[in-house]
Amino acid sequence: SGTGLLVVGFAMALSSTAVSIKSFQDMGQPDSPGARMALGVAIFQDLAVILFMVLLPSLVGEDSGGAGPIFQALGKGVLFLGVCWGLSVYVVPHLLHAVAVSGSRELFTVTVVGLCAAIAWGANWFGLSLALGAFAGGLVVSESIYSHKVLADVLPFKDLFLTVFFVSVGLLIDLEVVMQSWWMIGLGVLGIVAVKGCVIAMIARRLGLRLKQAMMAGAALSSSGEFSLVLLGRASELGGVSSAVEQMLLACTAVSMALVSPLLITACVPTSAPESARA
Repeated sequence: SGTGLLVVGFAMALSSTAVSIKSFQDMGQPDSPGARMALGVAIFQDLAVILFMVLLPSLVGEDSGGAGPIFQALGKGVLFLGVCWGLSVYVVPHLLHAVAVSGSRELFTVTVVGLCAAIAWGANWFGLSLALGAFAGGLVVSESIYSHKVLADVLPFKDLFLTVFFVSVGLLIDLEVVMQSWWMIGLGVLGIVAVKGCVIAMIARRLGLRLKQAMMAGAALSSSGEFSLVLLGRASELGGVSSAVEQMLLACTAVSMALVSPLLITACVPTSAPESARA
């Protein structure tokens, strides 16, 4: 259907923020012009996912069809984000300050994790997705003056969570389907990486980046992303994407994220000193 194609197109257009950031950090290029552009585009995509996740049930769910479900979904999303904004202004700063005064680092970390988990559960109870709630929880905590402390405490878990994420992706993939459709998956990965990488690189050149930096930005954004998997899973639950299509797209996303994009970023890194100081 048309809405199913819209969901698939949006999911494949998303890129991986986590893989790009880690690749640039490992290669000592986090402040290069190409890395900054890639990060900016990836963050904008993450924000766009919020709106799309809110609208998704009204597009492919049982109540889809017509303008009524769309406006209802937007109303629920606005109400939920309004509640999150109120928490970030009037509740969370005082709560984190009270915990920080206690001097217990463990209590502070547990409080932050519990707060984000509660917001994610609240989003699910409200009829929205857990992924949207978790993202909103991070935004709520980021508005606190203790955001840097929260980041310092959570940062050591980044590699662990990234590993768990890829393990969960592997568990979702049916190897039998992959073996039967390996050539279609290969063509899909090639098409996604080639189209997205070339488009981003051309846009970066138009914005004034040097060729090597433009290629780096294109390589970083060429793969599908973690929110692609979340979006496809949610669409499959709602019946908007068939299980066979979901399996092929999951495999394409996993291969492009874990293998192709990091290799392309490495190949595009300038051999000379970083150009951030010259750009």
